[in-house]
This record gives sequence, structure tokens and C-alpha cells, in this order.
Amino acid sequence: MIAARSGKHERGFTLLETLVTLAIVGMMAALLLSAIATPTSFALTRQVRQANADKIVTAQARLRALIERLQPLPRLDSGSGVIDLRGSQHELALFSPPPGNAALATPKRYRLLLTASGDLVLYAAEALDDRIQLDARNLIGWEPVVLLPAVDRLAISYFGPVPGGTEQRWQPEWYDRTEPPALVRIAIGFRDGDRRIWPDLIVRPAATSSSTCRIDRVTGRCEARS
Repeated sequence: MIAARSGKHERGFTLLETLVTLAIVGMMAALLLSAIATPTSFALTRQVRQANADKIVTAQARLRALIERLQPLPRLDSGSGVIDLRGSQHELALFSPPPGNAALATPKRYRLLLTASGDLVLYAAEALDDRIQLDARNLIGWEPVVLLPAVDRLAISYFGPVPGGTEQRWQPEWYDRTEPPALVRIAIGFRDGDRRIWPDLIVRPAATSSSTCRIDRVTGRCEARS
């Protein structure tokens, strides 16, 4: 009888003990996988954030260069040109050399817009190309470059004297002025949950006068001011 009782206690694991063991093994495996995946996930997240930050820095640098280097817009009917920057809260149009070597580049017409799909796009067109309607609402003939995707809001404002007065303040539009604004501010908002940050871009145009100059009909550059 004693031998029989000993045999019962020497049997293998019970079902309950097996289930407990499997649960413990599963928890240990999950912890191990988590420990392996966490650094990888963190590294990927950091890379994405850095890439987004780089895109914002690049977009701001490009816009700053264009606004700072305003040039007279050619008027081929008179051979002269005037500084031309115009815009509203949702669109900015200007005439400036392309980013890069400004000394060798022919100035172009640029338009900054937020598309219906949420892309912040900078359009460029040759100012001397008669086939392109520079002031038309359509964008036929313009070359688009997406500066940033998934943008929710674009707000542009202009600092300068109010029409018909001397008081200077931020204004929502700038049209039919003899001078460019003293400052241009470009603000952007992203959708809820988007962790990208766009610091307000405030730029002072280097050209603050719309005095006329002689425009070279080939290069489109201002050769001499009068």
C-alpha cells in the first residue's frame, strides 16, 4: 500500500501545473520581445521626427531666401520694373531669383499655396514666358514643388502702413501697394495628433523700395536703378 501511494505522487505534471508553466513561459517571451522591439521602435520614431524637422527647416530656409531677395518684376512695355509682392492670408506671390546662386539665376515668379489635399506647395514660373498667365487663378504652366504634406492651416500676414495712413500693423492682405511690406509672417498649423512644429516664419524683405530700374530683356535682371 505504501508503494502504491508513492507511485501516485511520482506522476508527471498535472494539467493545472502545465498551464501555469506555459503562462509563465509566455510572459517571459513577451517581455523579451518587448525589450528587443522597444529600442528599435524608439529609433524609428526618432528618425521620423528628425526627417520631419529637416523638411520644416528646409521649407523655411527656401521661403526666407525668396522673400529676402525680392527683385523688380519686369514690365516689358516700358523696359522698367517694380518690386512686386502681393498676397492674402492663403496665398503669397512674389518675383525673386531661385534659391542657390542668385547672381547667375534668372528671377522667376513664385506662388505659395495650400492645396485642397493639404500640401503646402511652392509654384514657380518663368516671368518672361508669355504663355503663362502670372496673375490668373489657374496654375497652367506653373511647376509645383511640395514643401510639406498634411498641412491643415496656412495664415500669411503682412506688416506695414495701413492703406491711406501712416500707422503700421499686421494686415491680412497686401495688394496694389507701391512698396513691399516691411515684414512677412507665414504661420502653419497641423492636424490634431500631428507632433510637427512650425515656428512662425517672419522675414524682412531686403528690397524695401519699388523704385524703377532698367530690366534686361534677356536675363530679366535689374541692370541699373534710376
